[in-house]
Amino acid sequence: MKIVLKLVVGILLFSGIQGIAQTDLAPGIRMIENENYGEATAYFEKISKEEPKEGLPIYYLAKIKYKLEEYQAAAALFDQAVKVDKKCVLCTIGQGQMLLEDGKTEEAEKKLSYISLRNKKSAAVQAAIGDVYLYSRKPDYKMAIEYLTKARDIDPSIGAYWAHLGDAFDADNQAGNAMNAYETAVKKDNKNVEAYISMAKIWRATDNRDLAISNLLQAVKLAPDYAPAYKTLYETYMRFGMNDKVLPILEKYVSLAGTDELAKIRLLRFMVTEARDYDRAIELGDELKRTSSDYSINRWLAYAYANKEEFEKANEYMMQLDSSIASGTGEQYDADIYYKGVIAMGLKDYDKALGYYHQMWKKDSTGRDEVLGNLAKKFYDEKDYENAIRFYKEKAKYHDLQVIEQYLLAGSFYAKKDYEASLLEFKKLTEISPNYAMAWYNIAKCVEKRDPDHLTYPAMENFKNFLTVIDETPMEQRTPYINYIIDAYMYLGYGYVNADDNKLAKEAFEKVLVYNPEHAKAKEYVELLSK
Repeated sequence: MKIVLKLVVGILLFSGIQGIAQTDLAPGIRMIENENYGEATAYFEKISKEEPKEGLPIYYLAKIKYKLEEYQAAAALFDQAVKVDKKCVLCTIGQGQMLLEDGKTEEAEKKLSYISLRNKKSAAVQAAIGDVYLYSRKPDYKMAIEYLTKARDIDPSIGAYWAHLGDAFDADNQAGNAMNAYETAVKKDNKNVEAYISMAKIWRATDNRDLAISNLLQAVKLAPDYAPAYKTLYETYMRFGMNDKVLPILEKYVSLAGTDELAKIRLLRFMVTEARDYDRAIELGDELKRTSSDYSINRWLAYAYANKEEFEKANEYMMQLDSSIASGTGEQYDADIYYKGVIAMGLKDYDKALGYYHQMWKKDSTGRDEVLGNLAKKFYDEKDYENAIRFYKEKAKYHDLQVIEQYLLAGSFYAKKDYEASLLEFKKLTEISPNYAMAWYNIAKCVEKRDPDHLTYPAMENFKNFLTVIDETPMEQRTPYINYIIDAYMYLGYGYVNADDNKLAKEAFEKVLVYNPEHAKAKEYVELLSK
């Protein structure tokens, strides 16, 4: 869920829990909603100077810092707001939000629950607390649902409460409840832009292009100067490959969000991380590089080129980013480590790539198994069996391989002609899945390799094991295995001939003819052994 400041702030003002008139703050709030933080900052600084004993202007300055990821500055401003205006409920809620950010969960819950209790009849306060749990960097969706449900129950007539509750349900993977809440929000307030945008995101996630776009066009119609609507529409057009419709939407968004340097850098980030509009992002990044010394431009260009699989260019910008971080002029993101791994993989420096991934997984192992599995499969498909083995074994250090992964690991050893290692891995597979026919077949093939001149036929019992599994398979399901079944019976037939057991040899060759009546060698041996 994106960290956003929602329209509920306007409702808080109407509720009469603060002192400054809504008309004074509304333009600045709209600037924040439109991500026009430069003009919003100037606006609220001006009001704060004019009203030095009011906490709300400082509160909104703190919100801006939070959005700009300047968290220490945000916390200091929330504290300042409370200091100058102890009656500012929103300001105190802001302090609770920063406690959550600092991982002081119990302290935050104590503060926020106290505020909730003191204002138990205020829907706006319950909603503000719910928003803290919902839209922060460290969300707690259950708590968000709890407080936003309180807000809705206190005043069910406010569409925004329903819309935010929908966001909470959506974040908690309750899509049905989310959609119901959004639809109710629109019924309560048919001009609720947030609900239309959120519904569009749900439809987009299910690849329903028409409903996603129709909801966004309705949002744009209702609020023609609301930047998030254009931003989401731009992202949606990109997601569905409708590039011919992008440019006017993007231009409108930029006109609302601001054209100063920081606004352009935020747009660059959005293009790369959300819209995935890498070509336009690179154009904008190149433009910014000519006029700006901001180190973060290198990050977004590195990410963009990495996603385009232009790894040399990506590495060039990543090195510039590293230089800024090393000199103390830049901050490292966790995602930087991930992209360093991606770039190293693209440059085929697999040792370095694995080192970056391990560095990333020390902080958060989420997705580790999926990444290692995908990389191993990629190498297998490219017939780079050495690295397929390496990455499957790396995954196996942390988690049992899936059946197909174990099969491909064993198959990689087989392709490298390391038949003994392959044999061990196929045996592991039969322990995981005793009825996996092809595991038994490949065990037999590995054992067969011990007798290249076909003198002793050591794989007789192994092929019998394979055929035992096949015998338990309904005849109509055996089609994919026919060639392997024929190979197994031919091997048994030759083995029995070698052992002078003509009766069993004949039976084996006759089995071949069940599956292929025109098999020349089998027919020949049946004829010879019948004499």
